[in-house]
Amino acid sequence: MVRAGAAEMGDCGEVGWWWAAAAVEDYAWYKFDPNNAGHRKIKAEIELGGGLPDIRSTRQCIQAMKDAGFEIVFAKDLAEDSPCPWYQEIDPGHFSWTNFNNSHVGKFITQAVVCTLEFLRIIPKGCNRLFSIIQTAFHGVVTGSREEILTVTFFVLGRKPLKESEF
Repeated sequence: MVRAGAAEMGDCGEVGWWWAAAAVEDYAWYKFDPNNAGHRKIKAEIELGGGLPDIRSTRQCIQAMKDAGFEIVFAKDLAEDSPCPWYQEIDPGHFSWTNFNNSHVGKFITQAVVCTLEFLRIIPKGCNRLFSIIQTAFHGVVTGSREEILTVTFFVLGRKPLKESEF
C-alpha cells in the first residue's frame, strides 16, 4: 500500500518551479529471498491477513518513482536508525502492561471473548474467523520485521528533474 503526495513549492511567492513526491511504502520487502520457504510463508501471512496484493520490494518502489518521471533524492528505511525496533511494542515476546493485548495471554483472552460474544450472538458470526486472519497478518509482520526481510517505514523522496532554464 502506498501513501503518496505531491507538493508544488516556490521561492518567495513563486509557485510551480519544483515538484516533489514522497512515498511511504507500508510493507516493502527489504531482504526478501523468494527461494526461502520461510520468507514466502511470512509474505503469504501478511498478504492474506492484510488483504494485500503482491507486496513490492524496496527496489520496485524506487523504480516506480523513476518510471513516474521523478529523480530520486532520498530513499531509506527510516527504522534503521532507531535505537529500538519499531515492532517492539507489538511483539508478543515483549511484555508490558501497555501492550498486554499483543501478548500471548492477551491474545488468548481476546480470542476467548470474541468467541464467546459470537456464540451468544452479541457480535456477528465470522468475527472469530476475522480475528484469526488479522492475527495471521500480525504474526507475519512481527516475524518478517524481526528477520529483517520486511520494513514498514521505507521512504522515497523524488523530484521532477530540473530543466537547464531552472538552474
